[in-house]
Amino acid sequence: MAKKEVVKREIELIGRTKGDEPCPVCTEADEFISSRVKNDNKITYKKTEVTDEIAEKEKIDSIPLIKDCKIYDDGKKKCREIEGFDKEEDWSDL
Repeated sequence: MAKKEVVKREIELIGRTKGDEPCPVCTEADEFISSRVKNDNKITYKKTEVTDEIAEKEKIDSIPLIKDCKIYDDGKKKCREIEGFDKEEDWSDL
């Protein structure tokens, strides 16, 4: 069976990278991901800034929360949610 090819990738970082009290891990994740995807037109990256109130309402226990979805050539979409940020463990394929 042929290996499915990733034709598109969507990454969303949910956290605090701005304001008076940015989350240090959120900022590290944003800088790392931004630098890796800036010249890759197959990857869409967006940030969603959250407050404590939004995090509580949306039941987000830990920030950053990163949603990483891969869309394959057969049209299937596989997503994962990552709490926190570990560039070696979670992002070796970026």
